[in-house]
Amino acid sequence: MFPLRDTKPPHFSRLMSSVAGGLRRLNIHKSNKRPPSRPSIPHPNHYSPLPPGMISSSLSSSPPTSATSPFVHPPTSSPGADIDGARWKIVELAFRFGGPHRYYLVQAVNMFAPLTKYGRRGTPHPTRLVCHPYGTLQWEHKRGGFSAPVDLALASHVVDGRSTAVFHKCDGGRARHLARVSLSVVFCHRTLDLETQSADHRDWLGSALRTLIQYAKTQRQAEATVMREEEAAAHHSNDDDGPTLPVMAPIIA
Repeated sequence: MFPLRDTKPPHFSRLMSSVAGGLRRLNIHKSNKRPPSRPSIPHPNHYSPLPPGMISSSLSSSPPTSATSPFVHPPTSSPGADIDGARWKIVELAFRFGGPHRYYLVQAVNMFAPLTKYGRRGTPHPTRLVCHPYGTLQWEHKRGGFSAPVDLALASHVVDGRSTAVFHKCDGGRARHLARVSLSVVFCHRTLDLETQSADHRDWLGSALRTLIQYAKTQRQAEATVMREEEAAAHHSNDDDGPTLPVMAPIIA
């Protein structure tokens, strides 16, 4: 296996602060944390049924406390869990509402790391994705640099697991322990075969890419409709002295 990259994406806190505002406005940002419960601390004068010299293990293992202000360790969550939760909220908002949340999703995909790509010969190497708001995707090559932009509207689907020809070249598709963390973006002429670090990461990246693919297809349909309308208007219009101004395709929210 290749050495893992730094799992803390750069500038992720700035993105999270932007998303938090949208979450508060839409009343979706629900806290999953419960307030810490105060343990029952017996009063010093309370009768204890234990024999002299015997101390309860639950009390002896706790830190020193007082009857009036017991010491309680507040529950803490790991930074990785916070990032994963924020990623899921971003993809949910982009799928349900679109608009600016689509751009937040693009940034979250671009910050996703670590990620492994399998080349056409089945050789793995670290990579990262670069999505663009207008619906194209690039990935980092093994020797540096990035691929040519690929239109996400040309992707037919995203498949989970290791069922493509590229994965079969690597391990025959029999690596079951890696199938749960792998996925492939299927185009008409090739596949983009990726491996993440966990099943949850695979599920999130697959959901994000499926959402962006659907956006790209919808955008291309809108552009094709505008082009047909322009051609029809030019065919039926009379010759004018001034040039006809082009009509821009609307941005699909």
